[in-house]
Amino acid sequence: MMVTSTGGSSEKEAATMERETQYFLTVKTHTNISQIQAEEWNSLLRFEDSPFLQHEWFDCLEASGCAVPATGWNPCHLTIRMVTGRGGEVAESDDPGELVAAAPVYIKTHSMGEFIFDNEWASAAYRSGLDYYPKVLVAVPFTPASGARLLLKRGLSQPMQREIRRMVGGFLQDLAKSNGFSSVHVNFCEEEEIGALQEAQPPYLHRTSMQFHWVNRNKDKDGLPYSSFDEYLSAFRSKRRIKIKKERRSIYEDAGLTLQVLRGRDIPDSYFDSDLIFKLYVSTIDKLFYGRQYLNEAFFRLLKDKFREPLCLVLARDAGGEVVAGTFNVISNDKRFYGRYWGCVAPEDIKNLHFETCYYKSIEYCIEAGLAAMEPGAGNSDFKFMRGFEPVHVHSMHHLVHPGLRQAVDDFLQYERREVSGTVEYLSEKSAVRGRRDGQGGEGGQAPGEGGE
Repeated sequence: MMVTSTGGSSEKEAATMERETQYFLTVKTHTNISQIQAEEWNSLLRFEDSPFLQHEWFDCLEASGCAVPATGWNPCHLTIRMVTGRGGEVAESDDPGELVAAAPVYIKTHSMGEFIFDNEWASAAYRSGLDYYPKVLVAVPFTPASGARLLLKRGLSQPMQREIRRMVGGFLQDLAKSNGFSSVHVNFCEEEEIGALQEAQPPYLHRTSMQFHWVNRNKDKDGLPYSSFDEYLSAFRSKRRIKIKKERRSIYEDAGLTLQVLRGRDIPDSYFDSDLIFKLYVSTIDKLFYGRQYLNEAFFRLLKDKFREPLCLVLARDAGGEVVAGTFNVISNDKRFYGRYWGCVAPEDIKNLHFETCYYKSIEYCIEAGLAAMEPGAGNSDFKFMRGFEPVHVHSMHHLVHPGLRQAVDDFLQYERREVSGTVEYLSEKSAVRGRRDGQGGEGGQAPGEGGE
C-alpha cells in the first residue's frame, strides 16, 4: 500500500522559536518496525510503560507475519526528530536529529484485532456510500491494554510534550485526508494524550469503554496490598467466598491437578520450540465459533530470544506431569500483570479450570509476588466482576474525515460516554469486594449476577 503525507513527501515540519534558535520537528513514516533502531525506540519508554510498547514486541508481530500488509496491518510507524536551524531554515547536516517521539501506526483494511469496536461506524459509512477502509490506527496489534500511544523523550517540558502530541495528531489527520483514508483511531491511549488530541482541528472525538481490572489493595487495611489469597477472600460475602473455595478444591482435590507459575528465563526453551504455548493459544480459538487466530507459531518462537523476560506462564499439570492447560501473560516493570491468552489441551473439559488458571491462581501469584494490579484483557465481564475485578474506564480518540460521519459518531459517543460512566459508577458501588469498614462486607447481600454463571 502506497502512503504519502501532505505535500507528496514522507516528512512534515513544525517549528517553535526559543530565543534565536529554531527547533524543527521532523516527522517520518516507516513501513516496518525494523527500520527503526531498537535502542532508539526503547529509549523513549518510561519505567511504567507497558512491555507491549517495546520494540521487540512489535518486531515479533511483524517478523512473524502477524501484523503485516498480508493480514491487513500495514505498518506506518512515526518517528519525530528535533533538528535546529535559523532564519526559518533547517541547518544542513548529515545528523538526522535527536529522536524525541515515536508512535506505532498501522494503515488498516479491516477492524479485527483492535478491541475498540467500530464495526457499526463502518456499516453506517457504507450505507451512506462512503468507504471506511483503509483507516489509520495508532495501537498495539491484538492487545487491549492501555498505554502511551505517542512515546516521548524523557525530560521534555510539559508544554513541549503537549505541542508534540498536538502536532502529531494534526499530522495523522493530514495523512488520512491526503491518502483518502476515512479516519484516525488512537486506541487504548493514556488520559494525558486526550487533551492534546482534543486541541487538534477539528478536535479528535473522545470515546470511553470499560474493562475489569484487579487491584492489589485491601480496603480494610487503608489500601495496603493483600498479605495472602485468604485475606483477599475475606473481603467477599460469605456465599461468594464459599463458592470460590469450592471451585478451587475441585481443581486440586477432585481433578488432581497442580499449578505452576514460570517467569522469564525459567520458562524452558522447549516450551517455545515445541509450540506448547502456541498450542494452548490456538486451542481456545478452535473451540469458539467466533474465535480468530491472529498469532502463529513463528510469533511465539520469536519471543524466546526477543521478549522472554517479561513473560509469565501459569500452567496446569495432570498427575503425570503433563501440561493440560495454561495462560500466557506479560508482567511490566511497574508490577502490572497482563493476562493475554488461555488454553486447554486436556482431552475432556475440566470444570472450573479456566477460573483457577485465569483468575484465582493468577491473583494468588500477584499477591505473593507483590504485584500491583492485574489486567485480564477483554471479555467475560460478569465472571471477572463476581471474582473481585473492578470496572475501569479505558480511552480512545477518533477523527472522522467526512463531516457527516463525524457528526453521527460524535452524537453516538456522547450517549455512549454517559452509559459507560453510569455503568462504571453502578458496578463500583456494587463491587463483589467490599471493605468491612463500609459496613457491607462479610455476610452482606448478593452482587449483581450472583449465581448466574
